[in-house]
Amino acid sequence: MAPFAEAHSRRVLLLVFIEGDDLASQNMRSTFDDAEVNKLLDIMSCVPIRLRANSNACRQFTLVYPVTAIPSTFFISSRGNLEASIVGFTDPVLFGDRLAALIAVVQRQEG
Repeated sequence: MAPFAEAHSRRVLLLVFIEGDDLASQNMRSTFDDAEVNKLLDIMSCVPIRLRANSNACRQFTLVYPVTAIPSTFFISSRGNLEASIVGFTDPVLFGDRLAALIAVVQRQEG
């Protein structure tokens, strides 16, 4: 998957959003589409990717990172380590706060 290679080469956080057709997925999609969240992703140089729950790409992803619920968001370091995950919906403000805190931790680890 190209986004994994990009996150690795740029040494940035990869955000993987696994979505379905349910209301929680629609709400989480709105969080990812929020202007402030997108601004934060750009500022922090994250690589976001969306995967449909029943897609081949999602099946490949689940071989390495277990997906227990839909929607789910995974925060993966440039080294491939799962740093955190969110199950279900999170509003844009809380998502932004969690993202900023997590990026600070990952940047310290990867120094």
